[in-house]
Amino acid sequence: MHVQESDKVGEIAGRYPATIAVFERFGVDYCCGGKRSVREAAERAGVEPGTLVGEVSRAASELVEDEPRAPAEQSLRALIRHINESHHVFTRSAMDVIERTLPKVLAAHGAVHPELAAIGEAARALVDDLGPHLLREERVLFPWIEAAEAAIERGARPPSAPFGSVQNPVRVMDAEHLEVARLLETLTSLTAGYEIPAWACPTATALFRTLGQLDRDLRRHVHLESNVLFPRAIAL
Repeated sequence: MHVQESDKVGEIAGRYPATIAVFERFGVDYCCGGKRSVREAAERAGVEPGTLVGEVSRAASELVEDEPRAPAEQSLRALIRHINESHHVFTRSAMDVIERTLPKVLAAHGAVHPELAAIGEAARALVDDLGPHLLREERVLFPWIEAAEAAIERGARPPSAPFGSVQNPVRVMDAEHLEVARLLETLTSLTAGYEIPAWACPTATALFRTLGQLDRDLRRHVHLESNVLFPRAIAL
């Protein structure tokens, strides 16, 4: 499969999951920046577009035995189940670790390492944003998408929704995704890429490691929603 410079990075990642590792290696934003072309994304990341095209094309052409169906080819119900059972579960687990370790790290090391105050502020903001966001998806948006897909498969009209057009909550979710991306960029900068400091005790090590793991998972999580699930839901 040969990728074109005009192809959208989010669509590529949704159809060929093996390309995600390539985008991550080159620092290409394929989640909130998923609507950018390969050329635009490469230029933003400081990568030669031809180099990125070649690497992504190779990854997209590789056939992995027993590889699960690409997100773009799954039913919306299957995709939502994956998001809930994998990404939402992991996000809540990581949030719990952050909430338990952050106060201890600030109390033990904050006086000597004042930079922790800004890290703590961004981490708390991220946790505060994510909690309500997950609930709104699980209790309102996702159930409607599942019901709409099931209705259409039966040849029926999608059910009415309290939010009017599905584009309304999608706009809200996408705006919140952008805020999450901003906070992740702030944390990445403040922690030098989540590098564990030389002075870190076991609790601080757990905090920095969890923040890094959450960053990586959230980028894949947001990609699946903003670039695959939501556009397909709107298309219903």
